Parts: sequence; structure tokens; C-alpha cells
Amino acid sequence: MEWLLLFLSRFLEVFGRGLDSELMKNIVLVFPTSIYLLHRISAVQRDNFEKFVVCSKCTKLYHLDECLERKHGTILPKQCSNILFPLGKAKLCGTKLVNKVILKNGITRFYPLKVYCWKSIIDQLESILERKGIPELCEEWRTRLVDEDILADVYDGEVWKNSKWTDESSFFNSERRYGLMLNVDWFQPFKRRSDYSVGVIYFVIMNLPRSERFKFENVLLGGIIPSLDAEPKFHTFLDPCVNELNGLWKGIHLKTSLSTVPLTVVAALLCVAADIPATRKVCGFVEHSASRACSKCFKFFQGGFREKKDFSGFSDRLSWPERNGLTHKRNCEKLLTAKSQADYTRLSRMYGVHLCALTKLEYFDCVRFHIIDPMHNLFLGTAKYVFKLWTENVLSKEQLKEIGRKIEELNTAASIGRIPKKIASNHGNFTAEEWKNWTLTFSMYSIYGILPDRHLRVWERFVIACKILCQPVLSKQEILQGDALLVNFCMAMEQLYGEKFLTCNMHLHCHLRKVLMDYGPVFGFWLFSFERYNGHLGSTYTNNHSVEIKFMRDFLKERFLLPSSRNLPSPQQDTFLPIFHRGKDKVSRTENMLHSYYKLSQMESFSGVEWYDNRNIQAPTCYESELLKPEYIGGLFQAYRTMYPDHTNICLDDIQLTVKKFGSLLLGAERFGSKTECRNLRTARILASWHAADGSVSSTSPLPPGIVDYYISHKLHVNGMQREHYFAFVRWFKKHTQKQCLGTFNTLPVYHASKFEQFGSSCFLPVHRIHSLFTGATLSIDSVNLLAVCAIPRHANISRAN
Repeated sequence: MEWLLLFLSRFLEVFGRGLDSELMKNIVLVFPTSIYLLHRISAVQRDNFEKFVVCSKCTKLYHLDECLERKHGTILPKQCSNILFPLGKAKLCGTKLVNKVILKNGITRFYPLKVYCWKSIIDQLESILERKGIPELCEEWRTRLVDEDILADVYDGEVWKNSKWTDESSFFNSERRYGLMLNVDWFQPFKRRSDYSVGVIYFVIMNLPRSERFKFENVLLGGIIPSLDAEPKFHTFLDPCVNELNGLWKGIHLKTSLSTVPLTVVAALLCVAADIPATRKVCGFVEHSASRACSKCFKFFQGGFREKKDFSGFSDRLSWPERNGLTHKRNCEKLLTAKSQADYTRLSRMYGVHLCALTKLEYFDCVRFHIIDPMHNLFLGTAKYVFKLWTENVLSKEQLKEIGRKIEELNTAASIGRIPKKIASNHGNFTAEEWKNWTLTFSMYSIYGILPDRHLRVWERFVIACKILCQPVLSKQEILQGDALLVNFCMAMEQLYGEKFLTCNMHLHCHLRKVLMDYGPVFGFWLFSFERYNGHLGSTYTNNHSVEIKFMRDFLKERFLLPSSRNLPSPQQDTFLPIFHRGKDKVSRTENMLHSYYKLSQMESFSGVEWYDNRNIQAPTCYESELLKPEYIGGLFQAYRTMYPDHTNICLDDIQLTVKKFGSLLLGAERFGSKTECRNLRTARILASWHAADGSVSSTSPLPPGIVDYYISHKLHVNGMQREHYFAFVRWFKKHTQKQCLGTFNTLPVYHASKFEQFGSSCFLPVHRIHSLFTGATLSIDSVNLLAVCAIPRHANISRAN
């Protein structure tokens, strides 16, 4: 097969150079044989994954040859030989494993009833490390400079810092030591079928920078779990994974781009990131409706069979008994002594555990090494639930229509988009991203004046907590502040709605603080990226047969054809790749955090700051050269004096009179617009701590809103060299003398809609200082047009992946 690849590659390089790209596409489309050959080429490495036969009852895994036996010269199928509860009344499973099919030519074939596809994570890790530059990227985190009190990524969390090697030294003391994150999720690949659910096991390399960590080419697809009629016993599907992880913990020789000879690579599973049901299955905890429903503490939740559990008692959370990883492992092992299903159920309820394959990893702590996913916990969980409470108990249909109308008033930035219209009827289908946008941006303005104040006050605490905890960079103090607000919200919900309206998600809010301390900001581990890959797999074309195999084949085929794999001649990649990906959008989004910029947007002391560090600033190639207006020279000089408090030798004569003028700037991968470019006007509205009431610069001011007229680059001699600085020329909205915010809610500040503060040095805003965008709506109060400001939380910037 490989000679075919080499032949076609050479043929295209020699004869395809002079062909028009469109003509080459037409040639391929006209001749079906060409498509056949291309797909044959892509299949060179297509099926190098294991296919396990799965018992549909006990989920024991078999190789196909283990399911067949020869008797008297005839091949016959075998039944599942797994012995259930061997310490009690041993019972043979005896479930059918394969189907016997006689083909038209008379040949007999045996096909598994259920197939589990597993792709070696060691092989995938090796293929990633063989790519040029990847091993170096995995070591970049060692050169980061982050304050002790700041958490900017997983490397700043307690788990990464305190992970120990077998000799009790720090696990990451040496190079080529990798931390892995595991995600497991189930999704329904067919739109019109709710009875077919496929499970997927993903891995990512935590050492990679966040801008690379969740890209398609860097994600490891471990296994695809078939749809089963009953709730699967999940631990058996992790057995192949655990075997490989134990090998990686001891060290394995792998090929890398660093050397021509294999090098020793060590890896450890340090994080399980999944939604609540999947986390319970992976880490061996009982379901969230049980009496020991929490996976972080051993609190007992009152409530009988078919009775809603009581999740109250937030005020005494310090008395909740914590779960312990070692005790959890021992309790899981006790389940192996069960003599019957009834005995297993009794022990499971007593200890709040299920069998867990990850307990076979000597270093893995099931309690500490799993996260509470903020995407599900905060947005798909509590935000969705509270809005449903309002629709059923608080708000009328007319009020819901009014909320929808107010949402339409908000002129949102293109980066977040709008939530669907008719929120009353469509909220049940909101995605996690839409619930996040609703909570952080739309909700406070749209429900103000409609939702009763006592309900609004409770919701405000939740919104503020989410805005704090969903920042791309967090301080430990902010984590404590967000945690206190969440606990206060939960207590207020208990008082306002009663115990029966509390949920397990609200209890888990109280444990989110520890997760953030262990793993850093939510952008490093929440599940938005994994959810996109579920949709990516679900878009695979199938004929409803062997779905799991087709998913795995499609994923590996695309991985084989990636430009980074260099398996197709590079001049023809743009031509032929769309043929394989026809009808599918292969653009994924990953999070890229600019820690230094975010830090600069909040710091109060500018001593030692290098405002000319423009490595992540990209200006358009088109610009206008202009002379500074005379009245602007003094303002720019004062801005420089504030930016460089240690450089007392900066004088007015040092200010160059010419500047380059731009309509927009790219900070990282996030575009900020201005009034000079109409298409970017919605991204011209910013919040920044820079403007004082008299027009001067203040590094301790709140976050007043402003609109960017344009951007400039200006050069100044700093440290003996001419340095380039980027500024936004901002007009700051004028404060209202009497009304500072709507009602008593600080989350809804208001300013004059068409009046601006006087010109001053604060009009020259260093782009590093931009905190975030905002959206707003104009409303009339006492015959005055006011602008209600709704902050858009700063994203860890979005970049595109192959």
C-alpha cells in the first residue's frame, strides 16, 4: 500500500505543478478511481487500532479470536465466560458475543454484537512527540514568570506543583515528564434517535501551552464505547488505558524529534475532566442522586427512595467530612468481596463508591484528581435550572417576552454573538456557550425591573461569582471572593425557594474553590473544547452500521492527512484535503491566554513595566501617517510619565510628532476595533482602569466605559533605544451626576449615552491596559438618555486550529 502513496505523491509533484488548483479538483471529481485511490492511500494507517468484542451485559472485553472455538473442524461462537461474583455463588455470564453470518459466496463470518475501539495512547503520544517543535513546546512552561499569588494555567495549581515521583521528588523536576488529562463523555450521534449513545475517551497533554493543548492535531482519541442497552460498567473500558498508563509511569522509550534514538518518556494521569455522570463512572463514585452523592466530601444527603435529596446545610460546610483518595481506593477494593448483586449494592451505598480501574494506578488520587467542570456546574447546571424556576414559578409569559425584547436591545460584540430569540420557548435548547453568555452578559440588564428584587439580589451574587471565577487569570484572593459569593448564593437560594429546590450542583459550588486552587483558571480544563470534538465526531457520515469503527477510522484518517503529518505532498494539500472532509467544518477553537496583558490590565504599580513588549500585538499593514495635534502632545507626554514612573529623564522634547494610525488591532487572537472601521464598531467599546474624573490617568480607577476612535503607534527612547508603543485613543463616557447604577445593583452601572469626559492624558490608553469589551443598551430615565453597561468577560483568546 505504501508504494501507492509514494507513487501518487511523486506523480503529483512532477505532473501537478502546472495544473490549476480548480482543474485538479475537477479531475479528481470526474474520475471516481482517483477518489478511490486517495481513500486507499488514507487507509495506510487507518485501522491500526484494536477492536475489542464487548459483552453487552457485563462489559468484559475480548479479542475476536477469544470468542471463537474449533470443534470437530468447525468454528463455533463462544459465549461470555466471565464469572460474576466469584466469592459468592459463582454465576457464568453466558451472554452472546458474536453473530454468525453466511455470505452470498457461502463463506461464514462472525461479527461482534458490540465493538469497543481502542487506539494506543502510547502510539499517539509518540506520533505527537515526533513532530518538530512539540517536545520544545512541552517544556516552555518552565520559563514562565508568574507571581506566587497568581494562577494563570494548570502549572500554577497545587496538583502540578506538588505531584511526586516514586522517590518523593517533584514529578516535573526532570524533562520529558508529561501530565495527561482524561475526558470521557457520551453523546447521541443521530439527531432523530435518543436511544443510541456513544462514549468517547479523550486525552490531552497538559504540558502544552493552552493555545496548543486542545487543538485537533494534539488531542489523543483513546477509545470509542459502543451504545449499550443498560448503564455500562465503565471500569472494564479503562483497563487497556490503565495498562498503558502504568507503563508510562515507569518510563517508556519513545521516538521524538529531539533525537535520532528513542528517549525515555514518563507520563502520569493528573486530571479527569468530565461532566458529573461521567466523572462518577470514571473515578468510581455513586450517581449524584445517591445519599453519598458528592465526589469531594462524604456528606450524607437525606432522602428516601424516589424522594428528592436534601442538599441544604451550606452554612456548616466546614463540618462536611472530606473524602480521602487512599480511603476511596480501599473502599473500591472492598466491592470485590461482594458475593451477589444485592451485596454489591449494599456495599456501594455504604461507601458511596463503584469499581474503578484507575485505582490500579499507584499514584492516582481519585478524589483530588477529578475536577468539577464549571461549564456543566455553573452554566448548564445552575444557570439553566434557576431560569427554569423563574419560568415556572416567578415570571409570566408577558414578562418573558419583555426579557426577550431587552436582550435584543443589547448591541453585542461579534465575538460572543446573540442568544436565540424567544427565550421563553427556546431556553431549553441553549448550548453551554449560550448559557454562559446569558449569565455573564445578558441576564442582569434583561431581568432588571422585571424579576422581583429579592430574586434579583440572589441572582446577582451568582453572576458576580461567575464573572470572577471565569477570568483567564485568577489571584488566590479572587478565588476566595468568588467562593464566598457562591456559598452566599446557595444559602440565599435555600432561604428564598426552600430545601426542595436545591440541587447537587449547588452543593458542588462549595467545592469549586479547591478545584481552582488545584488546577488554576477554568480555561485550562473546562469542557468546551471536548464538547466541540463530540460534534466533530458526530458529523461523520455513517450508514448506521459499525458506527464506532467508522468514528475511529474517520478520526485517524484526518489525523493521517493533517499537514503536520506530512503524508500528502504539500503543494496539493489544499486541493485534496477538502475531498476527504467534504461537508464538515474542521475549524476548532482553542483557548490562548495572554497572562502578561491580563496582568497589566489590572496592576496598580507600573514600576519596571515594559510597555514596548509588543510580541502579541499585530497591527494592520495599512495605516496612515499623521502629525500629532499640538493639544495632544502634552497629553501623550503625561501618559508616558505615568507609564514609566522610574524614568524621570523623559521630557517633552522626546515626544515624536508623527504617529501611525490604525483602525483596529489584534491582541493575541482577539480583534479590537474602533470608530474608524464601521465593521469593527461593536468591538470598539472597552472597559479599562485608566481614566480619572479630571481627565488624568489613574491606575486605581474602576472600569469606566469608553469608545476607541482609533489606534496609534508611537516611538519613544526608553533604556537607550527607540521603542514602539501602541495606544488606543479613547473617549470616556461621562458619569451621570446623580445616577451611578440601576437600582442598587453594582453590576449595572450607567453613564451618559452621548456625552463624554473632557480630553486629558487618559485619552491615550496603552492597549496592554484594555481590560475587556462591553455591550450596552440606551434607555431614558428622567428624560436623560443613559447607557447601561454590561461587561463582556475577557476571553482567553480564541485561535483557529487545523
